[in-house]
Amino acid sequence: MSLVLVTPKINPDLDGVACAYALVKILNANDPGNKYLAGIFGEPQSEANFLLEKFQLKSGLVFDPVDHFDQFIIVDASDIIGMPQAIRALDVVEVIDHRSVTQAKELFPQAKIQIEAVGAAATLIVEKAQALEFSLDLGSLTLLFGAIYSNTLNLQPSIATERDLAALRFCEEQSDGKLSPQLVAEMFNYKTKYLDDHLGEVMASDFKGFTGSLGIAQLEGFDLDDLVATRLVEIKSILARLQIENDTRRIFLNACDLNRGHSIFVAPGKDTELMLAKALNVSFDTNGVARNDRLILRKQILPLLE
Repeated sequence: MSLVLVTPKINPDLDGVACAYALVKILNANDPGNKYLAGIFGEPQSEANFLLEKFQLKSGLVFDPVDHFDQFIIVDASDIIGMPQAIRALDVVEVIDHRSVTQAKELFPQAKIQIEAVGAAATLIVEKAQALEFSLDLGSLTLLFGAIYSNTLNLQPSIATERDLAALRFCEEQSDGKLSPQLVAEMFNYKTKYLDDHLGEVMASDFKGFTGSLGIAQLEGFDLDDLVATRLVEIKSILARLQIENDTRRIFLNACDLNRGHSIFVAPGKDTELMLAKALNVSFDTNGVARNDRLILRKQILPLLE
């Protein structure tokens, strides 16, 4: 029997937490020859904490596990950057992600790779349960439901696919009406208030570095136009600190304003401004701020920069 750790990146968002939580339930029920553990390293981001605490789901996860694991499954991730040190690339047996830019096959040569163009990795976990005709518990359904809404920015048409919508319907049906848009509104309101109170912490926890010495911080919430306007000096200071700490040549912020339906970019550096202006067809003002006419996520920006 192998002990298998299922884990997302350090300081995971709701999508990563939901995938680990639910996939372990599926695997332990359908593969009794191995033991699967959902491990979370670092601190889950605000939406994940909101649902975990509201529904008392933390017992389904192990935080900062120290066991010696035989194998690993990576969820909502396909790069070694940002993964826990416990992960041994040659012992990764499966990778589940939804990002189009990836080197997963080279990084994890022994792994089964599942990378598909959906809005949330949670959708792929729901589809696994459906294929196995496995009844997910309410905790799993709740996390997956929230993750799909979160990762598609409240079902933005440019992000949410038909598969995401079908997975949501499945979660709603399986929950017997216990999941609703009201829960989603609570989750987004909590996230926005947390962001406003802990701006530096949120930007650092959702910062991602990429090959080519590029770093992108991403914020998601209501009224971020106002936040950027009133706290621009603070945002630039945080970006400067993250650039030094992560040794990135270029860095920028993508702030997704959910109620206004567009993205705001803050780029502290002319070369970064030029890169984004060319790739995204946006114009920066004298403060290094630009706005897109629609919401766009980091995972959608990366292929354009490539």
